[in-house]
Amino acid sequence: MKKLIFLIFSIVLASFVLASCASSKNEKEKNENTETSVETNQLNTETNIETNIEEISIIGDYEKYVEIGSEYIESGVNYPEDCVLITDGRVDVNNLGRYQLTYRIYNKNGELKKELSRFVYVVDSTPPKYEKIEREYYVGFTYSASDFIHYYDNCSSNDNISVSGDSYSFSKPGLFDIRIVLTDESNNSCTYSEVVEVKLDFEKLVNEKYKNRPGDVYKHDFHSSTTGVDYYLEVIIDSEKSALLFNTSETIIYTQTTNTKFNKSGLSSLQIQTEHFEFDKAFGTYEIYTDSGSHSIFGFSFDATKNDNSIYISSFYSRNDGELDSQLVLIELNEQINTVVNSFNEFLKTVLN
Repeated sequence: MKKLIFLIFSIVLASFVLASCASSKNEKEKNENTETSVETNQLNTETNIETNIEEISIIGDYEKYVEIGSEYIESGVNYPEDCVLITDGRVDVNNLGRYQLTYRIYNKNGELKKELSRFVYVVDSTPPKYEKIEREYYVGFTYSASDFIHYYDNCSSNDNISVSGDSYSFSKPGLFDIRIVLTDESNNSCTYSEVVEVKLDFEKLVNEKYKNRPGDVYKHDFHSSTTGVDYYLEVIIDSEKSALLFNTSETIIYTQTTNTKFNKSGLSSLQIQTEHFEFDKAFGTYEIYTDSGSHSIFGFSFDATKNDNSIYISSFYSRNDGELDSQLVLIELNEQINTVVNSFNEFLKTVLN
């Protein structure tokens, strides 16, 4: 009986051990399967991240140009939502130059996945600007560009703006072309062109320029670099439209300015010139100023001692290139020549006693 009980107990124990071993084996296989699944999921996740990284790109151009002083607008970068973007660098729009912006994209684990760069060039492509000055201009004075226009630039100071056509001196009245070219340090340029009227105002000329001698005669010294001889001019005031000039070469030049019929607002200037006081062999130049420019009528001579209104000009040389009717020029010239010669004689009587 005891043997039978022992046998049954042994069989039950053996069955229990076998069951335990089988259970342990199944648990082990289950754990192994779980680990394999986790590794597979991790691999798939990393593969997805790498794929998204390939989609990272700069929005817009890798090189951008922005005008100095204007606003720079950053267009940014395309990158996955589960990543972080860090940008290094800045753009100073108030200084010319080349600026680099660096974009670094990190994943959630802090690993650098991609680095990109954009270059921004701050440039000056704007030419200088100007504003016209409304004022009057006179014979005998010298004017600079700043007398005709106010000018400025978005980048260069006025001292660093190159000015071509910066000096104008007018020796006679009329209409004159003004052309001023402004160029900044970036080689941007603009041009101001205008026709200005130059007036002959003897009172202004005397009061502001010839102040070194009292009375009716005003002396102005100058030196001829060509001949090395010192000359002087004497200006005698008669009216707003007449003056007599002397110099040491004994040449007398007399000029009177009037209006011309060839242009509504035009002027004409009749000049009488004699060498060595030979008044009976005077010769003249007649300048007509119109919107189309200056027209010179010259080469006519006459006896400037006459004052009986008998002077008549029948021929002359011209540089008007056919723009003016020669016959009409003769008519206008003869209408004025005797009046100017009579004024000239009155000057001679006063000056030569």
